[in-house]
Amino acid sequence: MLVRSELLIAVLVYRLNSGVSSAPGSWYSGDREHLTTQLAHWMQNAGDVGFQHNLRAVIAPHAGYSYSGPTAGYAYAAIDPTKYDRVIVLVSTSGYMATINARPNRIHLFLTGG
Repeated sequence: MLVRSELLIAVLVYRLNSGVSSAPGSWYSGDREHLTTQLAHWMQNAGDVGFQHNLRAVIAPHAGYSYSGPTAGYAYAAIDPTKYDRVIVLVSTSGYMATINARPNRIHLFLTGG
């Protein structure tokens, strides 16, 4: 059971290996600045969806970002990052589930190359 300060995010992904993606330029931009701009754009385009109080879980799509990015932006825009001490990300990859436990003082990065 999740405690009040935890948030569960389930993301369907193509591949996750050793923290370095093999897909830059195919499923998403291989250019870091362009990717950062795209992500910010999708979150901003979600408009003022408003933070959802008592949010316990988010299920976000992940296909090619040109397809799933705008929809995922709405999902993530509903999260108030100041309300959670711990975020649990479940990633479906190659038939198994991986769990990543990220805490504010120990942040894990997924390197996109470029």
